[in-house]
Amino acid sequence: MSSTGPDGYKVIQLPDFSNNRRGHQNVHSFFHQIALDEHLRIPVDNISLDALILVAYAKVLGMYCGATDVLLSLEGLDGTPSSFRLQWDEATTWLSALELATVALEQTEQQQRSGSPEVLEPAADCSPFIAAFRGSPWSTSCSPPAISALQSRGPLLVHARDGLLHLHSLSNRFCPSVSFMLLRQIVAVVVQALADATQKIAAPLHLNNDLASVVEALPEHERTTYYSHIPPARLATDYILPHSTFNPNAIAVQWYPDLSPDKLVLRTPEYLSYSDLNRTANRFARFLLGRGIFPGDRVAVCMDRDLIFHSVFFGILRAGGCYVPVSPNSLCASAVYDYITQIEPELPTERKFFIARNSLAKFVVMSSQSLAHDLFGDLSIDIHDISVQETISGMSDAEVDPVPPGNIAYMLYTSGAASFSAYVLERLIPSL
Repeated sequence: MSSTGPDGYKVIQLPDFSNNRRGHQNVHSFFHQIALDEHLRIPVDNISLDALILVAYAKVLGMYCGATDVLLSLEGLDGTPSSFRLQWDEATTWLSALELATVALEQTEQQQRSGSPEVLEPAADCSPFIAAFRGSPWSTSCSPPAISALQSRGPLLVHARDGLLHLHSLSNRFCPSVSFMLLRQIVAVVVQALADATQKIAAPLHLNNDLASVVEALPEHERTTYYSHIPPARLATDYILPHSTFNPNAIAVQWYPDLSPDKLVLRTPEYLSYSDLNRTANRFARFLLGRGIFPGDRVAVCMDRDLIFHSVFFGILRAGGCYVPVSPNSLCASAVYDYITQIEPELPTERKFFIARNSLAKFVVMSSQSLAHDLFGDLSIDIHDISVQETISGMSDAEVDPVPPGNIAYMLYTSGAASFSAYVLERLIPSL
């Protein structure tokens, strides 16, 4: 999530790691600490521990956000923040970054002593800081931060004191396990930077497997062994196969047709079991194959999200097609819909037509109530049409011959682009 902040900054918020999908009515803070090894407490070559932690902190947060330009709040004794901005490219070394951090910390200390800190004023609707840092000179007499302070300076505060590294986080942005993981990652990066400060800050980090993404940490043939509860899969769609065999009646999809906040009634969900999802996906795949689909053919989908959508989505992939999401009208303009498609809920008719045409879609699967039937002409497949439903129901639900794993599986048009031609392609190879 990003917005425009002061002085032309593009404010990027940290991802939501709270694991809470029901809202955050009562926000509270978590506190974690970890002991620092003895050798980290002694400055080396005039490099202070605070500077090391500050740069490592910025580097880790940048990795979480996919950014190489990070603005942190430096907290003082009275809670008034000054700022530290770290930018890096392929040529930036840890040593040069540490020098910048050292200067920033010294200036902050001088400003605190003089009583005239230089403050970067936040915009009216956002804080310019991604998170906060408190240097050790101000940690001994500083109490834990108030929740309001964390909300205004960023959802995290890191500081060192008495040989310990402390982290405070907000529950509406971080769950405890992720907070502690982030703290351990900061320490690991400090150790790596201290080992060779001349190395490039943009160079890949060498973290232990329990601190790194499995995709980055392990060779491809070992990735599936790291999560023993997830069986190996050749294709992304194959993840449902073990469930459909060994636990066929387990719920694969739980769908709430109505999430309207103005309806104070008990919402009753609809269900689709793994067995039903597997069988209906195979039937729709055979339906598309019978209509002449070939590997890599684009199939645009412009339908309201319901149980049928999930069968359509898996069926397209199993037939070897490439799924192209096209937003229908505002009937499903909800946060849940936006999360699934990653496309704006309401699109102009010409935009929908453009996506179908520009993607070279062979078919456009649509709902009866979502669009006028003549919008896509002969490309249209009305999934709720009785004759279409009867044809699909008559198809075999046996497993479909597997498609090559390198097939293009997903074509996503980005929203907000100056040109309508911006899109992203994803392949069918599974990843963890």
